[in-house]
Amino acid sequence: MERVRSNVVSDFELRDGTLWMGQRLCVPDVDGLRHEILEEAHVAAYAMHPGITKMYHTLKLHFWWPGMKRQVAEFVSRCLTCQQVKAEHQAPVGKLHSLPIPEWKWDRITMDFIIGLPRTPRQYDVIWTERTIKTVEDILRACVLEFRGAWDQYLPLVEFAYNNQYQSSIDMAPYEALYGRQCRSPLYWDEEGMRMLEGPELIQDTVDKVQLIRSRIKAA
Repeated sequence: MERVRSNVVSDFELRDGTLWMGQRLCVPDVDGLRHEILEEAHVAAYAMHPGITKMYHTLKLHFWWPGMKRQVAEFVSRCLTCQQVKAEHQAPVGKLHSLPIPEWKWDRITMDFIIGLPRTPRQYDVIWTERTIKTVEDILRACVLEFRGAWDQYLPLVEFAYNNQYQSSIDMAPYEALYGRQCRSPLYWDEEGMRMLEGPELIQDTVDKVQLIRSRIKAA
């Protein structure tokens, strides 16, 4: 802290007594605070057990501490729910085939069924969902493992979790791709001063996002 005050360390700065690295809050290793952040970003109902890469990309936008990526990997690897979800994907998969890249949002929609789920009190045991390889299926299975027979009550949070998680193919979360800005989850509700996009600015930002996503998909 003294090195920051004396400008010895240029990457960090103090704001109202809080240490920041750029726009990322530096989290001290006190009172289990880092573990609480990891727990919230992984186990919370609106997070639904993201994998290592997704969880790290979500956290690194707003937080920093030494060895954070390693701690995220260790935390996820010790999660029993994630281990159970991963075990269900041990069977070999078929060959992957490239699909045409859409020109605009919702140009192409594919659907899939997820079956064999525990029957809920409302007699649901199948989900008809948008086909997104296995990402949504993993989130849903984590939801079933967490909430058992009440999993159908948490489907809105499953949708939120998927839309708010980093996707490597587009290098951002689906929510950001669709609306041109990041979604604020409860993990970041302490932040203030978000700039609102309106009118032509929002339209242009959306167009720019679509072009960026198409270029990233081509490069993937």
